[in-house]
Amino acid sequence: PHLAIYASPYLNPYSHAVRRASLKGLKMSATVGKYLRLLRLDRELSQAQIGDLSGVGQRQISRIEAGAVPDVAAFFRILNALNATSSEVEEACRLASVDPRR
Repeated sequence: PHLAIYASPYLNPYSHAVRRASLKGLKMSATVGKYLRLLRLDRELSQAQIGDLSGVGQRQISRIEAGAVPDVAAFFRILNALNATSSEVEEACRLASVDPRR
């Protein structure tokens, strides 16, 4: 989808940093779902559209926006589908308690 984001190792859901964080059992804050919802609505996209762009199921996106904690890969795939700016990614990572530079 948005290859510009994948050019950064910090934003690539398949990067070593994300895999390492997943292996450590990283737990994200549930508040990040509210922020992802605001970004989606700001772009006037439906959950189904973000699901198609990200490869994350619409039901999973609905759960995340309602407060379920996303896994790291889904989190970054959704940000990629939203074509999030670097400041939006940093804010999402702050809310999720994830260091994007790890």
